[in-house]
This record gives sequence, C-alpha cells and structure tokens, in this order.
Amino acid sequence: MNEVWALLPVKAFENAKSRLSRVLTREQRAALARCMATDVLQVLRGTAGIDRVVIVGQSPDQEALAADFGCEYQPDVPTLDVSENITRATRLLAARGAHTMITLPADLPGITPRDVERAIAQHRGGVTIFRASRDNGTNVLIATPPDCVSFSFGADSARRHAAAARRGGYHVQVFDDLAFDLDIDTPEDLRVFVESNADGESTRFLRDTAAAHPGPPSRMQAACL
Repeated sequence: MNEVWALLPVKAFENAKSRLSRVLTREQRAALARCMATDVLQVLRGTAGIDRVVIVGQSPDQEALAADFGCEYQPDVPTLDVSENITRATRLLAARGAHTMITLPADLPGITPRDVERAIAQHRGGVTIFRASRDNGTNVLIATPPDCVSFSFGADSARRHAAAARRGGYHVQVFDDLAFDLDIDTPEDLRVFVESNADGESTRFLRDTAAAHPGPPSRMQAACL
C-alpha cells in the first residue's frame, strides 16, 4: 500500500518557544505551544491523503495529545537530539511499511488541509523540501521512501537535506511556499500570524491573553489586539 504517514515532532510544552520570553510568560508559552500543536494536528487529521499521524514527543503531555487525536506516539530517545530522533522515527516507519512520510513542525498553526494536500500533490518521489526564508532551514520535508535521508535540522538544512538526497540518487525538489513559512519563533512572527486572521486555538489563545491584560499595551498585546 502507498500509505502517506505524517510525522509531527512536538517539543515538551514547558520548554517551548524560549525566544518569545520577552512577550509571554513561561506558562503562556507552554499554553501557546499546546495550542499550536493542537491546530496542526487538527489540520493533519483533516487532510485527504494522509493515512496515519505519528507524534514524536518527550513527555506524557505529548502522549496524551496523541491519544486525544487518535494518533500514534513515538517517544524520543533522551540521548539523541531532535534530528537524530526524527531520523530514528522515519526508519521505524519505513520498517513498518510506510511508503511516504511528511514531517512538519508543530509551530505552523496557520496552515490548512488544502496547504498540506497541495504539498503532497507536488511531491514526485525522492525528497521534497519546503524551506524557511528566515535561514534556509527545512519547515516541511516529504520523503519517499521515508528513510531516504538522515535529518539535520537548523539553519541551511534545506541545502543539507537536498545534497544528502542527491548523493543517495534521489529526485529532489525545493519550494518556497508562504503557507509553510510562518513558523512561530519570534514576537514579530506572532504579529504576522495574528494579522493573518487564521482560525484556530492559537489565534483564540493569543487574543484572549492580550484582552485579559488591560492597561498600556505590551508588545504582545499590540500584536494581538
């Protein structure tokens, strides 16, 4: 069967989004991270063509989230970094018969099922990369077979992933797509995201949080109100 599996790495909520510490408390960052993961999971569960969803996580919170959405859960190996854990997960998926894998981060709350369906439709086998304009990183990667490349996330990873796939003899496509470029890392990202009028838990949380703090607007309130 030519099944498409979606792989969603989810960082422990309490440690997420440290670069937003100027505008959100630790508790607010944890809540936002949960909302963003929820939004992305709702999209993946509503995307035609995705047969299974697997969360790669670090704590009981992520395992519970997987159960809430009827997804599989793959725990991290604590001694491995993010890239190594995702590489390990894709090998497990391939061994279980997955034909194609799409991996994307949990901080893309503005995407829609149509965006993901479009990405899958553009895939022609081998490796398809949707890169980040900020640092030429990899925001979305589609691979057939799932384990055809080892992952190396971070700045310039789109180039590294493409080069590794070509060395392996695989077809490579690299796209710039605005739908997959709005990952939430900085206060400016928050502003752009809220102005996009995306629907979902993340938008509601940010607006409710801003509205709950009257007085001179903070940077976050200025973005969200």
